[in-house]
Amino acid sequence: MDCKRLVPLIAVADLRASVDFFVTWLGFEIVFLSQGLVSMRHPDRGLSVGFVRPLADEAPFAGHGLAYGIEVDDVDAEYQRIRSAGVDTDGPPRDNPWGDRSFTVVDPNGIALHIHQPIEPAPEYQSYFVHETR
Repeated sequence: MDCKRLVPLIAVADLRASVDFFVTWLGFEIVFLSQGLVSMRHPDRGLSVGFVRPLADEAPFAGHGLAYGIEVDDVDAEYQRIRSAGVDTDGPPRDNPWGDRSFTVVDPNGIALHIHQPIEPAPEYQSYFVHETR
């Protein structure tokens, strides 16, 4: 398959809440907007996501089992920006032995956003890297 791009489409109970969160806090813009589907992209990064209303026979996203890893240049600055606006997080950024400094925020529909920046992994994690990622 010649996969050009992978865009997650997430069925959520409150479409507007997730859209507002991604626009306000993550800088996404709306590309397509209908009553049942919103397609969004980040104007500078080539990232895309879609939110849909659940079909009549399916349940909305239950708020567990889905997380995005969002790499940033300065995780501490992002933490300050998000916290100063009153958004709850799981605590201040922390260094993780697998090679990132991170914190997590959850959108109104329960989607976890793991905000991180790469750091040097601890020696015991070095062997887990299969391909160079930096």
